[in-house]
Amino acid sequence: MSPTQTARTYVPSVRGDAMLLTHGRKGTAEDLLLVSAAVVLDGALGGHIQVVGRRFLGIERRRVVAGALVDDAPLLMADLRSRVLEATPDDPWGWFDRAALFALERVSAELAGAGVTTPLRLSGARRLLRHDTLIVAESAEDAARARLLAALTGAGTSSSIALGAILLHIGLLDEIVGRRDTRRLESAVRGLPSSAQAFLAVLRDQRRREAQLAY
Repeated sequence: MSPTQTARTYVPSVRGDAMLLTHGRKGTAEDLLLVSAAVVLDGALGGHIQVVGRRFLGIERRRVVAGALVDDAPLLMADLRSRVLEATPDDPWGWFDRAALFALERVSAELAGAGVTTPLRLSGARRLLRHDTLIVAESAEDAARARLLAALTGAGTSSSIALGAILLHIGLLDEIVGRRDTRRLESAVRGLPSSAQAFLAVLRDQRRREAQLAY
């Protein structure tokens, strides 16, 4: 396979499938959290970053650290590791916030380079409502949806299971695939690497706190 062909091959990932299924939508806090969490989860699944420590007596003691250097790591994952390595220590939620500053632009570039999306040429006017940023190849979107549906049966890949859990915990799963039984998905999450589970637990706990405050 030539270098050009390699550059235009989409390798399924949490971040890529998240953007394919939402068309790179932006405009709400949930949209931004989805893509930033997806980038961070890819980092954890690939061993590029790790979570160490634990929450103790209600005090957040977990910290995100750089993982081992991975040969031939995707540029975005190598960059994420470098950012963690060079930054002041921060907890998992802090890295969701930090990744939000670059995730949408970088993942959009990856997908365009793989030939599965085309950026929407939008005016430079500030948009106050939710809107798509990508035109997505129908075949790529259908394949991403099939991977997500497999995750809901507990038979998905690590990346599709992680994406399903992110969507569940930030309240977007029903919007993407309709109301579904998530028990097998939640069980499958327990088979993910511990750092990935830690990041997902942070999202889950935040969702629960928000639900409690709503009552």
